[in-house]
Amino acid sequence: MLLVAALGGAYWLLERASPGPIRFNLLQWCKIVMVCQLPWLANYCGLFLLTFSAADAALPFSMLDYASLNHLFFHVQPDSSWYPFFHGVNLFHFWSIGLTITAVHRCLKMSRFKSIIFTLLPYTLLIGLWLQA
Repeated sequence: MLLVAALGGAYWLLERASPGPIRFNLLQWCKIVMVCQLPWLANYCGLFLLTFSAADAALPFSMLDYASLNHLFFHVQPDSSWYPFFHGVNLFHFWSIGLTITAVHRCLKMSRFKSIIFTLLPYTLLIGLWLQA
């Protein structure tokens, strides 16, 4: 979430420094970033509902990631090298990425391909660094 906000702020600063017409002010950029982060609010609301609707107060710690790819689809064991990846990535990542691609495409008037590259670049870099470690 902070990475996306930092990238939005960096783009806003670059747009301010560029010698063309200014398209968005800081408040508009903050609104775009907030809309792109709405899936995480839905994630926390789902966790809240899951916690308070449970029959037992002692929920397992794994229920915190109820929407993770591992919990929903793959069921990789914790001793696997892919466990941190599948456990850390959840459906709300994809929803947030889709909203960000749409926001970049519509607000910045970029082509769909450029908006996909612009949005996925931070994730690609972080996954690349994670695989190198």
